[in-house]
Parts: sequence; C-alpha cells; structure tokens
Amino acid sequence: MSKYPLPILLALLAPFAFADDDSARADELRLKAKALRAEAEASYTAAQPECYRRFLVNRCLDQAKSARIATIGKARELEIEASRIDLARKQREVEARGLDVAPASTPGAPATPFADPVPADDSAAEAIRRAREDEAVRAEARARELLQQRDAEKARTRAAAEAAAAERAEKAARDRERYDERIREREAERASQTPKD
Repeated sequence: MSKYPLPILLALLAPFAFADDDSARADELRLKAKALRAEAEASYTAAQPECYRRFLVNRCLDQAKSARIATIGKARELEIEASRIDLARKQREVEARGLDVAPASTPGAPATPFADPVPADDSAAEAIRRAREDEAVRAEARARELLQQRDAEKARTRAAAEAAAAERAEKAARDRERYDERIREREAERASQTPKD
C-alpha cells in the first residue's frame, strides 16, 4: 500500500490533470478566434468589389465594415476567454507548488504594473510628500518668473512703440507748422505783389 492516501494524491495531481484540459480548451479557443479573424478579413475583402457595383457604395462598405468589426469582436472575446483559462491554470499550478498568489484582477480590467511605490514607514512617505510640494512650489515660482519676464518684455516693446509714435506725431506737427508757415509767406507775397486799384 502507498504511503500517501488516495485523496492527498488526487489533490496534488488535480492541477496537472486540469492543466491538459485547460491548455487544450485555450488552444481550441485561440484557433477559433484565428479562424473568425480570417473569415472576417476574407468576407470584407470579398464584399468590397460587390459594394463598388452597387448604387449605395458607401452604405454597402459601412455594412461590410460593421460585419467585420462584429466578427473580430467575437474573436477577441474568444481570445480573452483563452487568456483567462491560461491565467487560472497558471494560478492553480502556483498554488499547487505552495507559493502565494496575488489575487487576480477582475476580468477585463487592465493591470497596473507601474504603480507608485508605497514606502514602508510614514516618515519616508512624509519626506516624499514634502519633496513633491517643494518641487511644485519651485515650479510655480519659475512659471511666475517667466510670466514676469514676458510681461516686462511686452512693456518695453510697448513703451518703445509709443515713443516712436510720439516722435512721429511730433515730427508731423512740425512739418504741418512749416507747411502752414510757407503758405502764409506765399499768401503774403501774393498780397504784396498784387496791384492796388
């Protein structure tokens, strides 16, 4: 008689027995998904020339695309199911080896592989928080300084433009004054040259 009782042996070998069935089921689902994808592409490719012979070409093409997308969606569901089966099989194998398994995320939910590291103690967390706050204050000060520099540059440009405009206006006023003076001189000359009756 064996030194291990039958229930213990069955419990130890169960994950490996299911592994073959699960692997076969996952492979079968992946093959079906691949066939569905190929079928979707083939039917879409075949439908395109037919659509160009019809009166409502765009409507026909849109319907063909919708059918293709629906078929690819079904294929994707099969692939997801195959991945879930593989994941469950791998988790059972790990549990059978006696290792801790992290709880699986809900099906369809994306995993977060790059989460922020959580410090072991509160002082480290506080230091990280203070460092982030200091960096935020420095960034805000830099942004404020850049804004002040831009405002000062705009003010200098505006002042230079106003000075140039004032100079042009002053020159125009002087030119107008000289022109008016010449007109008065000429009128005076004409008045002196005209014979008096």
